[in-house]
Amino acid sequence: MQHMSQNPSNNTANKFWKPGSARPPRQQSSSIVDRQDSTSENVDLYQHSSMSIAQHRRHLPIAAYRAHILYLLEKYRTLIIIGETGSGKSTQIPQYLLESGWTRNGKLICMTEPRRIATIQLAQRIADEKDVLLGKEIGYRIRFEDVYSSGLTQILVMTEGLLLRELMYDPLLTRYNVVIIDEAHERAIQTDLLLGLLKKIQRRRRDLRLIITSATIDSERLRAFFEHQTSSISKNPNQSEKNDNEEKLNECHVMSVEGRSYPVEIYHTTESVPDYCKACVDTCIQIHENEKYNEQGDILCFISGQDDVVKIIRDLHDYAKRLNDEQQHLKRKDERKKLILLPLYANLKFIDQMKVFEKTPPNTRKIIVATNIAETSLTIPNIVYVIDCGYVRLKLFNPEFGFEVLTTLPITRSSALQRAGRAGRIRSGKAYRLYPASEYEKMKEFQLPEMQRCDLAFAVLQLKALGIHNIVRFDFPSPPPSKNLLQAIECLYALRAIDQQSHLTPDLGMKMAELPLHPTHARALIISLEYGCTQEILKIIASLQVKHVFISSPNEKMRAMKLHSKFACQEGDLITTLNVIKTFEQQMMPQQFCDKYMLNVKSLKRVLEIKDSLEKSLRRLITKTNKILSSSGDDVIPVLKCLTDAFFMNAAQLSIDGYTYRTFRGSFQELYLHPSCILSSILTKQDTTQSQLPKTILFNELIQSTKIYMSDVTVIDQNWLYEIAGHYYEQLSTRQWMLKESYDLD
Repeated sequence: MQHMSQNPSNNTANKFWKPGSARPPRQQSSSIVDRQDSTSENVDLYQHSSMSIAQHRRHLPIAAYRAHILYLLEKYRTLIIIGETGSGKSTQIPQYLLESGWTRNGKLICMTEPRRIATIQLAQRIADEKDVLLGKEIGYRIRFEDVYSSGLTQILVMTEGLLLRELMYDPLLTRYNVVIIDEAHERAIQTDLLLGLLKKIQRRRRDLRLIITSATIDSERLRAFFEHQTSSISKNPNQSEKNDNEEKLNECHVMSVEGRSYPVEIYHTTESVPDYCKACVDTCIQIHENEKYNEQGDILCFISGQDDVVKIIRDLHDYAKRLNDEQQHLKRKDERKKLILLPLYANLKFIDQMKVFEKTPPNTRKIIVATNIAETSLTIPNIVYVIDCGYVRLKLFNPEFGFEVLTTLPITRSSALQRAGRAGRIRSGKAYRLYPASEYEKMKEFQLPEMQRCDLAFAVLQLKALGIHNIVRFDFPSPPPSKNLLQAIECLYALRAIDQQSHLTPDLGMKMAELPLHPTHARALIISLEYGCTQEILKIIASLQVKHVFISSPNEKMRAMKLHSKFACQEGDLITTLNVIKTFEQQMMPQQFCDKYMLNVKSLKRVLEIKDSLEKSLRRLITKTNKILSSSGDDVIPVLKCLTDAFFMNAAQLSIDGYTYRTFRGSFQELYLHPSCILSSILTKQDTTQSQLPKTILFNELIQSTKIYMSDVTVIDQNWLYEIAGHYYEQLSTRQWMLKESYDLD
C-alpha cells in the first residue's frame, strides 16, 4: 500500500511524489495554476463570505466578461463559453440576461443541469442573489417536482430530461428566448439529444439564442457542429426587415473565461495502489494527523461509485470515533480537529446532499467522499485537500453481447485536472492522486460521449415521441454507432413500444415515452395494470431508481446477512426488497426499525417519495385510475409474471457447469450472481451446493469487476418466457429485414 509518510515534506520517506526536482513529471494546467499574485490574500469569494452579494458578484471572474457576453449574444445565435468551475458562469450568465432585457417580451430564460442537486442549488443561489423567493421570479423543475410560478417566473432552471419532456408539448420551445445548456462537457445522452434538437429548432426560430457552458470540452468540434447546416432553410418572402437581419447572424462563437485559482501541488503515488478504498482512508487520516490544525481546509475524496463511498465513510467513522474517544480521555487539549464525514452521490437524499455546502464549524474538518458529481457540477466551499482515486464508474454498451455493463474505468486527463482544481478555490491546496504519474500520461484526454458508449433505447424512444422517425439521419453532435442504434430499435420493438413501421404504438409506446424511466421499467409499470399488481410494481420500480436499501458492513457481514434473511425469499432480490418496503411502510418508528435490521432509512424514504411521484405520473396517463390501486396482496405470481413481461430480454439460464449463467441470446459470456444478491445469502444459509442455483432468472443490471455479475435478480419459471415473450425468442430475421428496410442501411 503506497500512501503519504507522516511527514509530507520529507521526500525520502514520502511515497507520494512531492513537486520538485526529484519527482516524476508533474502535470499542472492553467485550470489549477494561479493567475494572480501568489502572495495575494486568500479570500473565499464563493460562499460563507463576509462580502455582500453585490460585492461577491462583482468579484467573480465572469464579471469582467459581462459586456462581452451580451455583445456576442446579439451577434451570434449560439455561444459556447468555456469557464472553470467556480468562475461564476452558471449563476451569473442567466442574471446578466435578465438584467439586460432578454425576458421583456414575456418569454423566459431556461437553464439546464445534468443533475437534480445542481439544479436546485443553482436556482436557490440565483434567487438568493436576486433577493427573491425561490419559486417566484426564479424557479426550478426536476423529475417529479416543479417549483415555479406561471406568468411570474423569468429564469427557470431544470434538468435536461425535463426540457426534453417539454419539447413533446412545445416542439419549438416558444416560451423561451434563451436556452443555456450548462455542464455540457459531461456529454450525457440527454445533453447530446438537446444539442441536436436545439440546432434543429434554431433553423425554424431565428430569434432563439443558445448558450453552451462547460468547464472543459472539445469546443472546436462543437462549434463545427453548430456551424454546419445539414439542410437548407426555406425563407418566407413575407419576412420582416428584422427577420432579414436575423438571417445574417453568425452561427456560433467560442469564448473562454479565466478563473481565479490558487496553486495546487499535485502528488502521485510511486506505484499503483492495490486497494484505492483503503488508500483513500489512509490518506485522509494522514492529512488530518499531519496538516496544520489551525488552518481552514476540508478534504474532498473522489471515488468511483456509491458502494465505495459508503464503505469509505464507514471506515472513516471508525477512525473518527477513536479520535473522539481519545480527545475525551486526554487531560491536555488535543489540537486535532473534530471530523464531520459526509457522503455525496446522485441517489443521496437531497437534504443530505446539501450538508456539504454548510459552513464547517470551528475546530472541525469535513471529509467529503463523493463520486464524480463533485467534479464540475458543484462548487463545494472550503476544500483545500483533494484525494483522487483515478477511477469512475460508467455504463458501456456492447452490441455484440447485447447488454449495457456498469464498469469501473480510469478517468481522463481532463477529469484529473478538474478534480485537482477543486483544491485551489480558497487558498493554495494539495491534490493526492492514488496512481503514478506514468498512469496519468496514459489517460485519454476526454471521455467518449454517452451517445457512443451507452444503451440508446431511452434516447430513441424520446426522439420517436418528438416525431423524429428516421433516427439514423438525425443530426447528433457525436453520431452513435449504427449497431447500437439497431439494438435500441430491436429493444423497443420487442417491448411493443414501436410497430413494424417503427412508429410509436399509441397504447403503449406513447405512454412509455411519457414516463421518466428506462423503457423496460416504464413497460413494467404500465402493464402492471393488466396483471393487477400496480402497487407492488410501483414500489419495485421506485426501488430500482434508488437501490442500496440494505446496509452491509465488511465488519458485520454475518450479522447483516442474518438480519436481512428475515425479509429474504426464494424469488430473489426484487421481491425481497418489496417485502422490506411493505414492512417499512407500517412502522411507527422507522429509524429504530432500520437500525434493528441494518436497513438504509434514507433510501427507503426516497423509494416511497419516488413511488408516490410515479403513481401521480401514471394517473395522468391512465383513464381508469382505480386500477392504479390494484394489489396482488400476498400472491407473488402476478408480480413475477409482470416482471417477466418487461424484463424478458434480461433473462439468463443456468449453464451445464451449475454455477454460471448465460443469456438466451446465445452469448457465450459467462454471468455470475452478484455477491450482494439475496440468493447468495440464502444458499449460504442453507448450505446448499451451487448446482441448486435457480434454473432461470431475470436481472436488472450487469456489473463488471473481475467477472460480470448480475444484480437485482428475480427467479422465474422458464415456461413464462415462451408464454409471455415468445415473439422475442423467435428468429431475428424478420425484425432485421424490417429494420434495414425502414432505415435503408444496406
